[in-house]
Amino acid sequence: GQVLQNKPATKTVKNTKEQFLKNIFIAYVVASFGIFIIPEDILSSCKICRDFVAAMKQIFPNIQIFSNISPFKQEIEFYASYMWVLGLLLAIILSALFVISGKRKAPNISWPMSMLGLILSAFIIYDYFFGCVGVDGIILQGGTRIEITFDTKFEIFAVITVFQLFFSLLGLFSSVVLLRDLFFKIFYLEKESK
Repeated sequence: GQVLQNKPATKTVKNTKEQFLKNIFIAYVVASFGIFIIPEDILSSCKICRDFVAAMKQIFPNIQIFSNISPFKQEIEFYASYMWVLGLLLAIILSALFVISGKRKAPNISWPMSMLGLILSAFIIYDYFFGCVGVDGIILQGGTRIEITFDTKFEIFAVITVFQLFFSLLGLFSSVVLLRDLFFKIFYLEKESK
């Protein structure tokens, strides 16, 4: 009877974790629609928002780059700033949940794939952090270049939401996953060689 009592508790923890992750993504999606309701004078009329954006611009160069391109200067600066906070929170929470997930054996990711993944993650982080998407646009497979102008609120919403999610999930989260994988490989190789 002891074993049967433990199983539902494990299932409840898993369901709670899944519900928690769903809620985080729902919050992210809902907050990403904020660009459509941000007032155009948000920075000139709100000192806290202005100070928040000024602090964020010191850390993240892409905020100023996006602002230089877009006619929606104040809205895009505030939006890009709070999407950074949301994206980083998302990456930190997912990374923490992954690291403490209890899986203690090395995942099956080959060395070349781990290194390739880390290089790709670094590229994604670099590309969004330095606003390359705003400067260079998006280049598709056939060499077609889509210029990013941020001249509509929908374009601001689509580009920043998607790229922030890519930055957070593919960039930061996969870096944590791959670095943890490399740590386990090195740690287990040392153990096996002794």
